[in-house]
Amino acid sequence: MTHTQNPHEELVIRMPRAAAKEILAATEFVSWENDDFQQGVKALQDVLGIDLATDTEATENDEAEQYVTVDVSIERLVTYDELSDEDREVPESVKVLVLKNVPEHLRANAALDIFHVSQAIDCLEHFEVTASLNGSPLVEAQDHESYSLSTSGVIASTSPSRVRLNTLAVKFLDAFESADAIEVDGHFFRHYDNFLGDFVVGYPDELLIELSFDTVDGELDLNISVQDLNTSELDEEGHTWTIGGREITFHTVKPVATNPVNL
Repeated sequence: MTHTQNPHEELVIRMPRAAAKEILAATEFVSWENDDFQQGVKALQDVLGIDLATDTEATENDEAEQYVTVDVSIERLVTYDELSDEDREVPESVKVLVLKNVPEHLRANAALDIFHVSQAIDCLEHFEVTASLNGSPLVEAQDHESYSLSTSGVIASTSPSRVRLNTLAVKFLDAFESADAIEVDGHFFRHYDNFLGDFVVGYPDELLIELSFDTVDGELDLNISVQDLNTSELDEEGHTWTIGGREITFHTVKPVATNPVNL
């Protein structure tokens, strides 16, 4: 319970502690020009006994006391091309916070219920979904009613999904592998390591190209991720690529032949 001190009236507010904390957190984004408002916020802080600057740690401690962290692994059983567009967005792993009051033999079921409610899967037969706690596999209770424990926890974090390279990205990689010289931001390099191997899908921040060149101005690094490839641009002439913050042009250097018969 808290109140605002107003010269004209006194307002008494009754609410759960969690709701009061949410209101208090929201004051971060509100103008502080009103004196009465400042007094109300101060009273709310005093009653709750918390400070916004230090309450993050308290919230994390509350989670540790209330939940156990269950790891949900989603293993793909078919090739990427066989997945529907929707299922290509399914992550490979998810951390689920399950309430500690859930019986131990039902923790796997709870974690999987929470996962399936938050993550739609078009064809479940294309995946094997399992749960583990501290590295040890959890076994599902067979008599469990599906989704009955979907409200017994929350999703804590999700691994990034793999993404497929778009058409322009594939064209860039083709040029990268077929050329024998490269120009990066106006610096020409006669030779470079252009071997990539087969690559179709990857994580957005996964680096596919990591090169370093020596220039008169110092070392020039060329680091290109999957996300960089999928957001690349090619000029109208089809020569210069803008990718990963660099301008890149590929070259093929051929020897000049002279017919010795005409000498």
